[in-house]
Amino acid sequence: MTDESDPSSDEGSKAGEDREDASAEGTAAPPRVVLAEELASIRDLSSRASAFVSLPEPSVLVDDVRSRPLEERYRSAAVAHAERLGVDDLTPSGVRALADQVPVEDPVERATSFLARRAGRLQGRLLGQFAMEPDDPRAYLVLATAAGHLQRAAADVQVAAETEERDLAHHASVVLALAAALFALAEDGLGAPADRDPGDAATSDPLPEWFLREVALADHHRTLARGDDPALDPLERDRDDLEHLLVVQGATLAVTELDAKPHAVADRADVPLEHLVGVLASE
Repeated sequence: MTDESDPSSDEGSKAGEDREDASAEGTAAPPRVVLAEELASIRDLSSRASAFVSLPEPSVLVDDVRSRPLEERYRSAAVAHAERLGVDDLTPSGVRALADQVPVEDPVERATSFLARRAGRLQGRLLGQFAMEPDDPRAYLVLATAAGHLQRAAADVQVAAETEERDLAHHASVVLALAAALFALAEDGLGAPADRDPGDAATSDPLPEWFLREVALADHHRTLARGDDPALDPLERDRDDLEHLLVVQGATLAVTELDAKPHAVADRADVPLEHLVGVLASE
């Protein structure tokens, strides 16, 4: 029997069930529909978790995080929410003290493992749809890049919670801010009835500049939280630069995860082959 309070479990989550994608008919599902479907499981588990610990409903959390100035939300948004949980010092020792008070074993590990797994599933589905040669392949790659950043950011939190070598508050803030950006983009009806159709998220609109900037900013702040120097500042880049950066990063995922030919991926993504090869060579 599955414990619904366990955030590492996918049971009982509608988005965790296998849905019939448009791909069953030979066409790619719209990228924001894929996003909305996968975020639904995170939303539903978060809603159930709020019954066990003093977490706000997902819609309230997203609105609060996104009400903060851009740099602040990626650097310190988690601090205020930790204080609401009774953690005045968002450090490994403070988190361990909180963990001793909640009725779930290893809550941080379970939560980060669940989030990393769902982000990995989202990335895999997006890359799978990209392989079907959709009309807007670049959007799938940008969202796959975002999912990859979220997956790694969740892993960063786990490492930071277990050691004293990283800035736990900063890493946790990256997770909150990027997740909030994804929810805002999906517009998947946070707080709406559970049977809302994720298909309502379908749109042919291009990904907005604010979202491109936030995905790049998440990676920027992951680097800062590790104590390293980022290669660029997303706040200084225009839309075309940001989109190119994220598409190339997504293209590298397509090559490595799908075992695809670099030239074929570069052609489909409309990026110079030398840019893709350069990033692959640096990893």
